[in-house]
Amino acid sequence: MQGSTKIPHERGPARAESSYVHWSRFFRFPVSSCLLGTPLAEDPGTNVPSGSIPTGTSRLRRDLIVTAAAFLIAATVQLPAQTIVEETGDLINAVRITGAYLDVDGDTGRFLDRHGTGEPVYGGIEDFRYETYLGDAVLTIEGHGLAGQADYRFQVELNHWEKGYIQAGFHQFRTWHDGSGGFFPPSGVLLSEFEEALALDRGEAWFEGAKFFENGAILRLRYTHKFREGQKDSTIWGDSLLTSGLGDRGIAPALLDIDEESDVLEGDFEKTTGSTDWGVGVRYEIQESSNARHNVRQPGETLERRFTQREACDSNLFNVRGFTHTRWGEKVFLSSAASYTHLEMNFSGSRVYGSTFDPVFDPNFRRQINDNGFVDLTGNAGMKQFLLNLNCMVTPFKNITVVSAVRLEKLDLDSQSEFDEANFPAFQGGALAPSKSASSENRLE
Repeated sequence: MQGSTKIPHERGPARAESSYVHWSRFFRFPVSSCLLGTPLAEDPGTNVPSGSIPTGTSRLRRDLIVTAAAFLIAATVQLPAQTIVEETGDLINAVRITGAYLDVDGDTGRFLDRHGTGEPVYGGIEDFRYETYLGDAVLTIEGHGLAGQADYRFQVELNHWEKGYIQAGFHQFRTWHDGSGGFFPPSGVLLSEFEEALALDRGEAWFEGAKFFENGAILRLRYTHKFREGQKDSTIWGDSLLTSGLGDRGIAPALLDIDEESDVLEGDFEKTTGSTDWGVGVRYEIQESSNARHNVRQPGETLERRFTQREACDSNLFNVRGFTHTRWGEKVFLSSAASYTHLEMNFSGSRVYGSTFDPVFDPNFRRQINDNGFVDLTGNAGMKQFLLNLNCMVTPFKNITVVSAVRLEKLDLDSQSEFDEANFPAFQGGALAPSKSASSENRLE
């Protein structure tokens, strides 16, 4: 099946159209025959292939090698969409290959932002799943890879229903954003300062394992690395007077530069002792970010100026928690939970005005009202929190339930910061104004 669709979209004073072509074709055949290059017959009546896959170690080794080759081919060649599925007992092996072509006439960034699509030509493996037995365990490999969309996912899992599982994977995807400013119909002005098509990548890599004990206890450990990197438009636009005398309007574009990552280590243990389910958990997280906001005020005018606000933050968080659930007969249920969290954070930043983005601070640079800035911001903050919940539910009669609960929280907060102010009109060519602040709070409730 092959289709072509024209998708209208509006941006600015003109209307544009985009052509979208997607190929879709279905085949029925054994997966092993497909991967080994055996001639195949097209069956337009169904998308579920028949046949069988050879069993044993040789099948696993051969299919893994060809699977890797399929990922490589799909990343470099534009192919029609095909679905290859085979069921072997209670296991499923499937591959779907897809491709598409976009022809955009107009604002490319707006089209990508609105429809969530990527490059004009993209394709690859839309979905892949391979399952096989390794002794009493099941090995599962699944994922997808779409070149042009920057959308990739790969996961490997070995699962034994009595002993536990191990799992590792990686996932990345991209979102597109429009870097244009706003369109003001009365004056016909559409302001552009940055690239129209902006992109922001998000992703994570993880490793997780669990051990199932004979007494019913479960131990889980997980490590996760997450990131967010790229550029996107900001909704805090700058002002402009290019409005045919209709006053100041916020239509000048703004840009966010984003660079964030975090590492999380988690562990949980759960067990049942008599009539009580209980568990404990721990979490340690490290986060680092270095972001920037670029704004332009009154672009194309005599008083045009730009500023960049930089924000950096490093933090670490530690949390330990526990819970219990106890049932006494059919009428009384008790539950409790406790948690302790310790957070520490260091931050820094600046906001500097100039004729370009990321300017060097110049005390004599001309500025206007509300052009407030600061330099050499440094500070830190901390939090310690203890929580305790106790609950009792009693059902003395069939349609009557009585619930009582107690919640205790102790919270300690503190923060300090210092920076040099460069606000207008209080500062213009004069000395910076040092500023310091500190706060703390201790609460028990």
